[in-house]
Amino acid sequence: MTAVRGRLAVLLTLVAATGLSACNTLLGDDPTPKTVRFEVLGGAGADVEIVVSREFVAATNETGVTQVEVFLADTVLAALPYDQELDVSLQRRFFVQVTPTDTLDIPDARVIVSINGEERFNDSGVLPVDPPFRYVYVYNQRVTRVIEVF
Repeated sequence: MTAVRGRLAVLLTLVAATGLSACNTLLGDDPTPKTVRFEVLGGAGADVEIVVSREFVAATNETGVTQVEVFLADTVLAALPYDQELDVSLQRRFFVQVTPTDTLDIPDARVIVSINGEERFNDSGVLPVDPPFRYVYVYNQRVTRVIEVF
């Protein structure tokens, strides 16, 4: 009787291990965000103000506008090109706003945002002033490209 139980235990362990392996194969790697890389290319030497936050709430209203309330942010003045990588494994969210400091000489730029090495946003053009360029990423939450900050 104990030999049968032993074989049954081994069989169940093999089935469970095979099931977990198949699940990882079907579902792929863990999709939760770990890093965000943010780049602003072009406009060499142009100064911009960059606001970055992982401490905010975002919700999309009935008219399709994503409303963001920032609680804590880092603001830097930087010369282009700009490249930053952030750990977002705890907050699983990222907000950035880029504003040219010289409104008379607005640079052309390419903005690239990558999550876990996968490019999620890549666009180029004149950096907007009012409203400024904004990008919001929240894991497992729908947001839009129309963004208001409160």
